[in-house]
Amino acid sequence: MTHQLMTIRGGLTKLGWRCRAFAWAMAMVAWVTFGVAAQAQIDVTLPETEEASGIRLPDLSTGRGQGYQAQPWQQPPDTFTLPSGTPFSAVLQTPISTVVNQTGDIVEARIMREYLSGSRKAVSRQDVLLGRVIVLKPPMQGQNGIVGIAFDELVQTTGDRLPVVTQVKGPHLDTATGQAFWGGELTSGTRYKKVVFGVLGVGNYARYAATGPRQMGQHTTLPMGEQLNITLIEPLTFVFPPQ
Repeated sequence: MTHQLMTIRGGLTKLGWRCRAFAWAMAMVAWVTFGVAAQAQIDVTLPETEEASGIRLPDLSTGRGQGYQAQPWQQPPDTFTLPSGTPFSAVLQTPISTVVNQTGDIVEARIMREYLSGSRKAVSRQDVLLGRVIVLKPPMQGQNGIVGIAFDELVQTTGDRLPVVTQVKGPHLDTATGQAFWGGELTSGTRYKKVVFGVLGVGNYARYAATGPRQMGQHTTLPMGEQLNITLIEPLTFVFPPQ
């Protein structure tokens, strides 16, 4: 019995060593397989030069890469705005008359007052307002001729041309358009008649009044040098280059 037990123990011992050897062999195979696979994943060969890779990497030492150009910093331009209602004093440089002019003719007036933005001139005395004759009616019987003008552009000595919206002040105002005009006065009659007038508390008195057909109207003329008062209707903004 004892001999049989020893035989069984010896067999189990040999079997244990064989299992251990098999397990160790399998572990070695797994370790070698995993190492090869990992090496295949991480073994990436980088090109030695940018030309070999075809990729242009940025030059971090200078802060510039391919296709990048450093731009110098530029100060934003200065602006200055004349508000609505700003007056312009100007002198007419183009004589206008119902004798020779027509609607649409160019009119020019030179600025007489300058406007400053700090040390810079937004409007100088050499700047010119350009406009057009917008109303021109020849004289007729009973009424003098009518002239109306408007200015819509400011021409500066720098060569800049700025659109403006203005209103010209004149002796008469066309309520329909809001523009001033010259002339248009009614003429007197061609005959005079003695007319008696009565004043309460004073009594009656007589005077001669023009009656009958009215006289032929006179031509209206705006001479060169005519003083004009012009008002800015919409704000006007000037842009100055940075100093």
